[in-house]
Amino acid sequence: NNPRFDTPHGIAISPEGLVYVADRGNNRIQIFKEDGTYVTQWVYDPETKWPGSTWDLAIPETDPDYLVFIDGTNNKLNVVRRSDGKVVHSYGRTGHYAGEFIYGHAIAIDHQGNVYTGEVAGGLRLLLGRLDRPGQQLDDQAVSAHVVDPGVTNDLLQGGGALLEVV
Repeated sequence: NNPRFDTPHGIAISPEGLVYVADRGNNRIQIFKEDGTYVTQWVYDPETKWPGSTWDLAIPETDPDYLVFIDGTNNKLNVVRRSDGKVVHSYGRTGHYAGEFIYGHAIAIDHQGNVYTGEVAGGLRLLLGRLDRPGQQLDDQAVSAHVVDPGVTNDLLQGGGALLEVV
């Protein structure tokens, strides 16, 4: 319950105006009103040592009842129900192949629900397929890897990388 941030690393604003902050070093997501009033916090994997478990986050337009955050220390992507902060699904593990991460560092979700992640190690850039219904579990074996055109201009994809899509 440390009131101080320790490496705030990602911010997302919900459709109703709540501000979600990934406080990486404290293994939590804090929620505020737009005027800065504290609402609550959710702690994830509290035993995770520095640099922490909440590296970046995004709220999908396709289903704003959920929030998705990337955990670069434990190498997983978590889907959270915003009504109570409960993790409803986790994807990924440590590694260099489809469905695996090496220090997942950034996340973005486009208007169609495609999830993009950026990694620290090796500068890999990944697309994890669509989150049409984030509350629905994605089977780890339903993911495959493909090469992304290195000319893609999206900031998270500059430099090429791998594309993961649901098959």
